[in-house]
Amino acid sequence: MSFDLSAKNATSASRVDLWQAVWRIVTGNQLLAFVMAALALLLLLAALLPQAPSSTDDLAAYSRWLALAQQRFGQASNLLQTLGLFSITHTLVLRLLAGLIACALAARLVDCIENAWRGRTPSTPPSHTPSTILNQSLDTLTTPLRQRHWRVKEIENYVVIDRYPLPEATRIVAIVSALVLLIGLAITNTSGWNDNNIQIGVGEAVALRHALPYALRLDSLQQDGSGQLTMLKASDPVAGGPIAPGRGLNVVGLAIHLQDIGPAVRASATISDNRPLNLLAAVTALPSSELLLHFTSQEPERAFAAPEAGALVRMDWEPSSQSFHIVINQTPSGEALFEGELPPSGVIQVKNLTLKLALESYARLTITHDPGMWPTAMGGLLSALGLLGIWLWPARRTWLRATGDDQSEIIGDSLPLKPPPPEE
Repeated sequence: MSFDLSAKNATSASRVDLWQAVWRIVTGNQLLAFVMAALALLLLLAALLPQAPSSTDDLAAYSRWLALAQQRFGQASNLLQTLGLFSITHTLVLRLLAGLIACALAARLVDCIENAWRGRTPSTPPSHTPSTILNQSLDTLTTPLRQRHWRVKEIENYVVIDRYPLPEATRIVAIVSALVLLIGLAITNTSGWNDNNIQIGVGEAVALRHALPYALRLDSLQQDGSGQLTMLKASDPVAGGPIAPGRGLNVVGLAIHLQDIGPAVRASATISDNRPLNLLAAVTALPSSELLLHFTSQEPERAFAAPEAGALVRMDWEPSSQSFHIVINQTPSGEALFEGELPPSGVIQVKNLTLKLALESYARLTITHDPGMWPTAMGGLLSALGLLGIWLWPARRTWLRATGDDQSEIIGDSLPLKPPPPEE
């Protein structure tokens, strides 16, 4: 019977030792430093390598990104894409590392709260703690420390000197704020989005993606990039304001910023009796009497058709000279009706077709939805304050004990004591 009890006690003790070893690893500095270094490496790679769009719904944006990646990295782009280095911000590894950091911080928080609770009644000094003898009495040592708001607490035969509760409080603030920061980043990663290269011309309304019931309309645009935007909901204005380079617009939880402006051409056509013609910018597009065509350095060529006149118009933009080359062909024969530069008047007349091409500009916008912005900002600010507090009030504790009338023993960390007066 005694053998069974001894075995059970040994098993229980081994389990306790194993739990304490795991707890020391989770709350230790080594694990946290390793995971943070791995996370920092992934974020550095994400900053150096172009990351794929978060959604492949916009095939044009995904195609542009893929073309730029292949142009930059060549044959290595396939290997980098296979390794997932073009989608680091959306990988499971990044989320696992962030989860490990959150678990380690939560364990540290529990440990700090427990230490703060125990710190209300400090214990006697551990054995084998180094000590020093000073030729000063306890009152001489503790009086200036009391005046400087150190905690001076007597326990048994010792006087405990520390800055309780400031070191414990600053550590708790730093850990809690770091957890808030991680929560904000997690909210941004799961619910936030960023749409780049939103092209919109004057008078155009672009429907926002991500199942939002809003459309964005550009009311005006100047050559310096300043303009006026209006947010629409079911064709009714709900918000709006000015936009300019370096000056964004925040409406309905969205941050809208101007990237730059690009060239655009507003096209319309009439037939011999001055009757407006419907134009088609694509086979699947709806016919319209007026088109606004955008040009970029990646897409310098645009085309449209006038089916009633049997004409196909192709426009090529030359970025270096800021000029447009126009080619008009008869359909379906392919006969060339016109080829040359866009005239200053913007009017081209061939047979019974009159084509009007007016030079304008369009805005290229970035729209960001960041629901975790405020938790992230507050967590970052409080983390900085917590780290500052840790630097100002480091955790240290000293025990004093009287060894004579004018003699004291200092056990543990050194104190900012004034030197004793010189002996006469």
